[in-house]
Amino acid sequence: MDEYLTEHELSKKLQMSRTVLYQLRKEGMPFRQIHRTVRYNPQEVETWLAENCHGNADDVSQNLKGD
Repeated sequence: MDEYLTEHELSKKLQMSRTVLYQLRKEGMPFRQIHRTVRYNPQEVETWLAENCHGNADDVSQNLKGD
């Protein structure tokens, strides 16, 4: 099973607030919700951001991979 990130972990890696993550989820960014817990698959998020967001996808990819 793939490693999933919490909202806090993903916001830290992407250097975005949790509010921005919430807005991106409303726009279609993939996530999993189990009861009140939200988790993100880093590969799915990276792909979605590369396809749907303007800017440098390489920077997003490096942040997710921890480079």
